[in-house]
Amino acid sequence: ESVIYRMSRPWGTDLRPALFLAAAKKLFPFRRHKIIYYYLRENKKVVCDIKKDITEKLNLMVKSVATGIVKGEFSPDKGSWCAICNFRSSCSMWVGFKVERGRFRLSYSKMNVFLNCPRQYRFIYVDKVRTKPHSFFSIGTSIHEAFESFYDYDGIMKRPRMGYLLRLLKASWKSDGYIEDGVNEQEYYKKAEKMIKNYYKTFVEKKKYKKAYKIEEYFELPIGKKGLMTGFIDRLDENEDGSYEIMDYKTEPKWPDEKIMDDHKLQLTLYWWACKEGKLTPVPPAALSLFMLEFDKKVTFYPNITGSDLKKDDIDINKMINENIALVDKTVEEIQKCMALFRDGGNSPDEAFPPKENTWCSHCDFRLDCQVFMRNSKPA
Repeated sequence: ESVIYRMSRPWGTDLRPALFLAAAKKLFPFRRHKIIYYYLRENKKVVCDIKKDITEKLNLMVKSVATGIVKGEFSPDKGSWCAICNFRSSCSMWVGFKVERGRFRLSYSKMNVFLNCPRQYRFIYVDKVRTKPHSFFSIGTSIHEAFESFYDYDGIMKRPRMGYLLRLLKASWKSDGYIEDGVNEQEYYKKAEKMIKNYYKTFVEKKKYKKAYKIEEYFELPIGKKGLMTGFIDRLDENEDGSYEIMDYKTEPKWPDEKIMDDHKLQLTLYWWACKEGKLTPVPPAALSLFMLEFDKKVTFYPNITGSDLKKDDIDINKMINENIALVDKTVEEIQKCMALFRDGGNSPDEAFPPKENTWCSHCDFRLDCQVFMRNSKPA
């Protein structure tokens, strides 16, 4: 038996059990093998079932990495691990970019978790408890990965066909979370196919195809007094006139109300600012677009630098930047106050990071022992 101890369960696809099994078979070829995980926080013992497709995926990954090393493919690649890299100061990807030590790292999603519910934030980012997979995350990730490959196409055709995009969807499909949410995975797959087909007909079929300027571009942006916002931009396009456009995919099932759309504008402003300050594009993007895939619509906003003569689709960019600064400063300050109370030891975890009712309570992995949720879910 190969035994692995973990503090919490690694939900979703994990290649490590397949790696351990392959190593055990190599070391002890004439014995039967099984991989057992002990999840200490959850007090569970799980025997891992290594499926054939996981083993094949591991083999392909190892082969790809080994081939890259043999060929000397050592070009730098930006990502969230850059923050702890010992060689970042001499990396060509970060030339001219300096961040003061001690800044509090936030992503837009991490910030929103705290704003929605400090208690949930504690579980995820302080206690490091992995959240369970959910269908709405899996379908979004699958579609994003399909588009990522589609807009990096380098084949012989001037415009890759719809069938190619659908094959990319199939190859990137994530099956995690559907059983947990009690929903039909096939129905979600058909829904994703429909979004992909509609997108292709509306935004690809009758237009000139062009590879993205950049895909999943990582950024770090110092904001306010203490914050460092990090994230990935779905896609950056270079237009025929030499201007640049930010593209962000949204798979949300409901059309955003005014508050959610304002949040989207804040996020797009953050991306615009990151492009400008981090020089992700030669000039700041001239358009900021959302693809509302469920509705087959593209919503485009235009950054207005002066703040005057604002049109319906304009974003007062400096006003939005100031809103981002104020929001980040306030959020960092509140998180640090919660952390101080938590470390003090005289407060319970829920006093330090209090629960807060929000729209997503019914989907929260930590709701069953949450006083706010249990109180509000009791029948009148």
